[in-house]
This record gives sequence, C-alpha cells and structure tokens, in this order.
Amino acid sequence: MYIKFDTETIWANDGSFKYAFIESEVDLNGRAVYVEELGDLQRNIYRESKSQNKQYTLTLRLGAGPRWAVPDIVSWWEALHTRRGGERVVERKMESGKVLQLIAVPETPQWSDVGESFATVTQVYTAALPLWRESVEESASAAYTAAVPTTLSFDNKGDVPSWVRLHYAGPVTDPWVGYSTEWEIEWDLDILAADVLDVNAMTHATAVMTPGIGAAYNAYGLMSSSSSFRLAQLPVGAGTLDMVASAGNGVLTCYWYHYYEAFR
Repeated sequence: MYIKFDTETIWANDGSFKYAFIESEVDLNGRAVYVEELGDLQRNIYRESKSQNKQYTLTLRLGAGPRWAVPDIVSWWEALHTRRGGERVVERKMESGKVLQLIAVPETPQWSDVGESFATVTQVYTAALPLWRESVEESASAAYTAAVPTTLSFDNKGDVPSWVRLHYAGPVTDPWVGYSTEWEIEWDLDILAADVLDVNAMTHATAVMTPGIGAAYNAYGLMSSSSSFRLAQLPVGAGTLDMVASAGNGVLTCYWYHYYEAFR
C-alpha cells in the first residue's frame, strides 16, 4: 500500500518510506441542498441534493531519520504541495492491489507538534470531480458493418456511471452509436480511411477531427437535435452500445474509467 501525490511517495507501508505514519484519513463528498423557491409552496417541500467538491484529508506524522531533519521535511512537503501547481494526481494503492486516483488541488498544509524528531501535518486535497478512479483506462472496440446494426460490449465495474471517450477510425459514413434510450450520437460526417474522430464526453466535452492530411479541427455536424455526446455515459455493470452507419467498416473504440464515490 502507498499514497503518492504528483508521483512522489508521501506514505507507504512496505518499508520504502519508513518515517511517515497515518494518524487519520477522511474522504468526504460535500452535498449542497437546493430548495425550489418558485410559485407553489407545496412544491417547495421537495429538495434536490448535488455533489460539491470532494475533500480528502490526510493527517500524517512525519519522522526525522538519517537523511531527514524536521525542517527539511517541512520544506519538502510545502514545496510539493504548493497550490501553484494546480490540479494533480493523488494516487492510493489499496490492500487489494487496486490503484485509485483523485484529481485534486492541495490546500495549504497545516502543521502541529513540530519538534526535533517529528512533525504532524494535516493536508487537505480538494477535487472538483468528487470521484476516485482506477488508474488504468479501460477500452473496448467494434467495427461498423455499414447499415447492418452491431454492438460494442462494455463492463463498468465502478459504483457510478462513467463518461465515455470515443475514437472513430475510418472509413465510416454517418456513424451512429447509442445506449438504450438514454443517449445517442449520430454524425453527419464522412470519416475517411486515414481520418480519426476523437470525442470526450466529460465536461468540457470536446469532439476533434484529425484528417489524414492537414491539421486537427473541432468537429461539427451532429445529425439531429437528439444527438449529444455531452450525455454519453456508461451505466454501472455490463452492457452493450448499439452501432450502425450509412456505409463503411471503420472501428469505434470506447474508453472509460471505473469511478468510485469513495476509496473504501
């Protein structure tokens, strides 16, 4: 087991980082409650909750050792956890061997019990996306068979729906993909053999066409008002995406992460 921040180990229990001890670990998703205020008083009793930023708080007792003095530990920690670095990855390897990641900004470290041999730090990491994800991105592929419907199988092993990232490799004309009645994406595009179209459904959602010759550009040309790649998520569990096109046998690859509300 270990915890890393921005690829640097800040705690481990395998002997590779001997002078850090976890005193506490708190992993919370904030919730905001919204009360409807329009018109009907009876409707105002219904409340809606929404996730806010996640705060993962780690309190460590950091000990001096042969290569460390307490002032050196404090300087190293504060240089690593400066907010100027913006969002970075907190990575935690679990007892099961699973590696989870949280994309977060470090808050200002809070120090206590700073002495000659030990210093205690409470470190808060704030994540705009309040979810942990597995470190490995999953993928599955299937080829279009022109106007003959086909499917692409997926298995989302997380505990919340996962945004998709789609990679279309031509040739395929007017490709359509959808999940049940939840969402659909249909392009009014002729993706040639050397072209690729990359779509990322996570906010801020993007679609970029890279032609065989020439520079990449933002892709436009959704077939209908019901098409929206901003809604494309995989539900929890195993399932299939439906696929069909006007012509072509290009390959669609779907990428996703397993997301979790908490690391335990």
